[in-house]
Amino acid sequence: MRISYKEDIITWLEKCVAISSRFPLVRETLVQYINHLKILTYQDINTKNEKEIIEYLSENIEPAKNIHQNYDKVYDYLTEKYFNPNMEKFAKEKGLKYVFNGSKEYCIDFYLIKDDWDNNYWIKFHYDRDRDRKYHYGLCKHENYSITDEKRQKLLDFISGTNKPSSDDWYPFYFNLDYLSVERWQEEIINNSDKFFKDCTERIEEILLALKKAGMD
Repeated sequence: MRISYKEDIITWLEKCVAISSRFPLVRETLVQYINHLKILTYQDINTKNEKEIIEYLSENIEPAKNIHQNYDKVYDYLTEKYFNPNMEKFAKEKGLKYVFNGSKEYCIDFYLIKDDWDNNYWIKFHYDRDRDRKYHYGLCKHENYSITDEKRQKLLDFISGTNKPSSDDWYPFYFNLDYLSVERWQEEIINNSDKFFKDCTERIEEILLALKKAGMD
């Protein structure tokens, strides 16, 4: 008689688990071994789901292509539905104009500007694809606008944070941000949560205060 890990051994081990409740260490060892065998025999949930998805998509190549091509647009839709209305309202209350540049799974790209700033500088949340491939926020300025060393230092004096800000020719100061993820979209933006929005507004408020104290508001 041929014995199969997939059909026989795992079933037998699961029965052993059922009668080993009085011996927690033995029970836990059996459970771990069963999970390991399920992975090796392609019975774990993740592997089964992945296999089923691949099989389905292989039979529906055209829809799969359309899904792939429109994936990024999903995040634009989610941003416009859950994030933009709140940020537009916040910007209006602060006398700012909110400009949405687009979103990806890993970021929402936008900036805020004020008429009094004459397009010389703006508050920006941006994923820099060309420079360092990082998501960051800070004060960005026009290439022809010069900030004096005194004002630049005042800005840095009034900006606090867990990390020291970076700076370059475009940014008098900026901080790196953690990338967004599918999980963060679900938990911090979609599921009746405004955590990401609040995190952004706290950072914006801090920059606005620094600009005010540096005489640049």
